[in-house]
Amino acid sequence: MFVSINPSTEEENARFSELTIDEVYRKIDLANEAFLHWKMLCVKQRANDIKNIAYLLRKNTKNLSRIMAQEMGK
Repeated sequence: MFVSINPSTEEENARFSELTIDEVYRKIDLANEAFLHWKMLCVKQRANDIKNIAYLLRKNTKNLSRIMAQEMGK
């Protein structure tokens, strides 16, 4: 079990279960499959996907900022 601790307050942020070796290899395989798919996309589609990611980051700025601050103890 991995525990995320706020270094400023020493409060627990979250707990994460350890992965088995098979789960790790599966995640590596999935990442490789995603890469193989991504590299076949045209530049226009990649740009569109990146714009969508940027939109989601902007949309969730407050929540993501809160999480990052907690993890850094700010």
